[in-house]
Formats: sequence, structure tokens, C-alpha cells
Amino acid sequence: MLENALLRAFMMKYHEAEVYEQTSRVKSLEQDGSDTLVELGESIFYPGGGGQPCDLGQLSAHGFKAEVIEVFKRGDRELHRLSSVRGSIKPGDDVEQHLDAGRRLALVRMHTGEHVLFKALQNVIKDIELDKISLEVKESRLYVKCKDLNWDRLGEAEAIANRVIWESRPVKTRLVKKDAAASMPELRIRLDRIKSDTIRIVEVEGFDTAACKGIHVKNTTQVGNILITGFNIVKGSYEIRFKTNARQELFELALAAREAASQLGVQPSRIHETITSLQQDLEAMKKQLRSLEAEKLANISDDEKKEIGSITLITKTTDNFDQKQITQIAGRLSEDAKTIVAIANRQEGRTTLTLMASADLNIDAPKLLKETLAKFSGKGGGRGQFATGSAEAGAEEVITALKEKVMVLAPSLT
Repeated sequence: MLENALLRAFMMKYHEAEVYEQTSRVKSLEQDGSDTLVELGESIFYPGGGGQPCDLGQLSAHGFKAEVIEVFKRGDRELHRLSSVRGSIKPGDDVEQHLDAGRRLALVRMHTGEHVLFKALQNVIKDIELDKISLEVKESRLYVKCKDLNWDRLGEAEAIANRVIWESRPVKTRLVKKDAAASMPELRIRLDRIKSDTIRIVEVEGFDTAACKGIHVKNTTQVGNILITGFNIVKGSYEIRFKTNARQELFELALAAREAASQLGVQPSRIHETITSLQQDLEAMKKQLRSLEAEKLANISDDEKKEIGSITLITKTTDNFDQKQITQIAGRLSEDAKTIVAIANRQEGRTTLTLMASADLNIDAPKLLKETLAKFSGKGGGRGQFATGSAEAGAEEVITALKEKVMVLAPSLT
């Protein structure tokens, strides 16, 4: 009897997932800038919380209609922010509440799906911890912490989650006292974050039990399915993106997989294996290319080396070479006394000029680079003996302009 009384006290009308319309009396109105805030006697609009956004929809009455663009709590009050108001209402009037049913259903599926997915992840990854959740209509996010996360583990958890969904398990809600919750080992809860003495529990029968104030489906089959769409690291946590009731997306992914398999000339089941092999081959070729580039950069021909007074000017032109490697080789070449190294690298219609001077030359490299590129409206920067910048010009033109500047500068350095 006590639990039933508590349930009635804590279960709001908006906790009934499939109630989309209801008449209610206006308790109060107030203005907030250009918006109207309305408090209702009994609202079916969820005010948001627990990672689940608020409901949206409309209020209407005879001669009155308005869009509900936000619902939120202020103390014990639930306020509905209205816009596009036509007509008027006053305290005591009855209004019809109309939820955006599609949005509500999508969010309820997402919330229940999140419970099932995280529990499935716990079954696969023992050290996983939930950081936070972000539920949206089209795609939601789980933020978790663990030592290692990969597609194999995610795939295993996804399979468990979908098996639970398709087993048509009831989803039930009940209330317990806080001290009783502390002695429930199966309960997922952060007691330090809960101020109330009464805790609302959502249970996916035989699978997951969690403290939650959000709205959920009555049976797991209503979730449809769970599809993990991607993951990456965000501020120290793994962000797992997922969708529920993702039928069309599954067909799109299946088609994409078949097209990719056809292009690779393998069966769909071997796509990952084949791509991994291709990636390894590509990395080996990149390594070989970098080695050839380094060899070409370090090999200075007579045409690329010019003595100007006591200064040695080394100039080279390249096509789409790795800029990091260019900087490294330029640094090595400039270790010789009284040496200036200039490498002009052609990249997508622009030329990037890397300039390096030996430490014994009192040269302001950024100034020399800017003066050289100014002729082509180019820009760049650097510090001390090093500078780099780019311009929409040919590599040979840039090198010629640099040589002219060095010729003028050389007598002051001899």
C-alpha cells in the first residue's frame, strides 16, 4: 500500500509514455520577455531531465492556440514556454494539450535503448563507467570511460542489446527508499547525486535495473532495434553514437557494404580484413615514399647549390612532399656554416616556401620570407632562423624571387 501511494505521488502524468493528448486547467500565466509561461494543473509534457530533453507540442482552446517550445521546472512548478500565440487564455481556463507524438516516441525509444545498450556494454567491458548521456530524436550519445574500446567490443554489446530488445521484455517502474536502494547490488545508481529520499527505478525485466526519472517504453520490442553508428574520444571519454528503430539505416549500411565489397572484389564478410590489409600496404608505400623524398631532398645537385660571396644558398623545388619532412631536411642542410636553405613545395595550386638559415648567419628568416612572398601576395611567418609561408605562384618564380633578395642581402652578411 505504501509503495502504491508513493508511486501515485511521484508518477506524473507525463510518465505515461503513450498519453499524447489531455485537457488540463490553467493554474497561472506570466510573461518572460516576448514569451508566455503557463503552469497547468496536470501536464503531460515531460520537463526534461536525466539526459532526456523536454517534450514539445501545442496548447489550444476555443479561439486560442500556441506552440510549446520549452518545458522546464522552476522549484516545484512545471512551466510551459509558449510562442506563436494566437488568442488568449487566463487562469481557470481549460486547454487541450497536444504532444509532438513522433518526438516523444523517438525520445522514449532512445531512453530505453540507452539503458539496454549500456547494460550490454557492462556485460562485455567490465571496467566501463557511464559518464553522461545525451538523448536526441535522430541520434543519441553515450559517454563512457574504460581502458579500451573497439568495434569488436561494440559489436558484441550491440548484439546483446538487440537480443534483449527482440525478447520482448517488460519494462517496469517502481519506487524504493534511498536506504533500501543502497543495499540493491543489481541497481545502477549514483546515490551521491540523488537528494530525494524516494528513488524511481526502471527495470528491464531480468536484464537491467537503474535509477531514472525519464520516460520509457512498456516493452523492449517498442525500441525496435539498436544501431551503433560510431565512436570516438571526446574530452577523455568515449562518445558512442547510436540510433533506435533504425530500419532504413540498416538497409543503407547493408547496401553500402555490398557496394564496397563489390569494389574490393571480396565477400562482405571480408571487407574489414581487406581494408586492414590495404591500409598496411598504403602505410608501407607511404614509408617508402618518405624515404625516397628524404633521399631526394638530401641529394643536392650543382644547379641547386650557389655560392654568393661567403654564403651558400641551397634551393630546391618539390611537388607535394611532406612538409614535416621538408622542415627536418632543411634543418639538417642548414647545419653547415653560412648556409641558407630554401625549399619550394608545390601543393594544390600554391607554393609553400620553407626557409632555414644556419645559426652563424644573423638573418631574420621571417622578414626575408615575407619580403620574398610579398611579390605574390603571399603570407608566412616563423621565428629566428626558420620561416615558412605560401603564395599562389609557381615554385620556380618563388625561388627566383628569393635568390634576388639573398643577392641584395649577401654583402651585409659577408
